[in-house]
Amino acid sequence: MSNQNPNDPNNLTLKGAGGSGNKPDFSNTSTGSRTAQGGAGSGADFSNVSIGSSTRQGGSSTGSYTVRSGDTLSAIAQQHLGSASKWRAIYDANRELIGDDPDKIHPGQQLTIPAASGE
Repeated sequence: MSNQNPNDPNNLTLKGAGGSGNKPDFSNTSTGSRTAQGGAGSGADFSNVSIGSSTRQGGSSTGSYTVRSGDTLSAIAQQHLGSASKWRAIYDANRELIGDDPDKIHPGQQLTIPAASGE
């Protein structure tokens, strides 16, 4: 008889994998994903997945950005909107959060990044 605790993740064995050298058979498993384009067994398609914030220079996506130490609105605008001069668009979209002084943003603030527009 074994002293194994079935609730201890560090002390588990697979049934049938005991000392006899048997190995579990996973040959009949699949990802459980079927797509109309690729048919059975083609796997999942993650080509349209995004992380919720735009990091492309000059992109037109809206998103969010978490302020880090040393950030400025102009640096964030350069990174996300393609031009440092578009800092005011970020400020206007976040005026309620930032307050009256656009130079006072703080690490941890979650800023809305507006869609890029012409200057």
